[in-house]
Amino acid sequence: MKVRKFSVSQMRQQQAFEFYNKVYQKVRYCSFTDIKPYLEAMKTANEEFDVALKTIRKNIITEKITEEDENRDRAWRGIRAAVQNGLNHFKPEVVLSAKKAAIILNTYGDPTRLPYTEETGVLRNLHTDLDKKLQFADHQALGILDWLKELARANEAFATQVGYRQSHHVNLRAGETKAKRLAVDAAFNKLVEMINAYLLIAEDPTRLYEAIVNINQVINEESAVIKARRTRSAKKKANESDIPDADDGEEEDIIS
Repeated sequence: MKVRKFSVSQMRQQQAFEFYNKVYQKVRYCSFTDIKPYLEAMKTANEEFDVALKTIRKNIITEKITEEDENRDRAWRGIRAAVQNGLNHFKPEVVLSAKKAAIILNTYGDPTRLPYTEETGVLRNLHTDLDKKLQFADHQALGILDWLKELARANEAFATQVGYRQSHHVNLRAGETKAKRLAVDAAFNKLVEMINAYLLIAEDPTRLYEAIVNINQVINEESAVIKARRTRSAKKKANESDIPDADDGEEEDIIS
């Protein structure tokens, strides 16, 4: 019996932090006290890694980015509300303008539910379609001229802020995070090496079995997560290589 081989580099950042935390919690009360210094070293390295992870998240998502994200979401909701009101308007020409706009909105769904980067691209395309496929008279009839301007402004301001933060801060923080990750990886590997080496010289190797069983349990759990992720990724790539010409499913309209 020994700690099974496990390539820690295949874990993603947050998964790695949680993995090392689980190992510590599982092994900290084991009776074999010789592993304590190695275990505590891993714990300390993991805590420093956690601080680095939190710092990079804080630097990426600034107050300005959050503000402009809220502004662009508000602009999209303003346009949607105007179109919904137009559908119930007493003037036929306003209803006609609203119907044309509703078709465009329903094509894109609700972009505010998307991840940051994906939402930016969708809103750019949505703005282009609303601007080019509708006539100026449609914009006036629905009262969305100012909303369209605000949507474009806020979306581009958001993209600019994200790009600025990434170019000026994230590269530095990512380097710090990588260094902390490598440190905790090394600390875990030292712990495993110590346990497996002690098995060869210990008079009573069974004293280590509790720690080995617990560590292997965590490794098995994380291996299953990694395997499932790779399976999903493989299926996704297979599906993307065989995309049908038309959508077989139906998607609920935002505006009906």
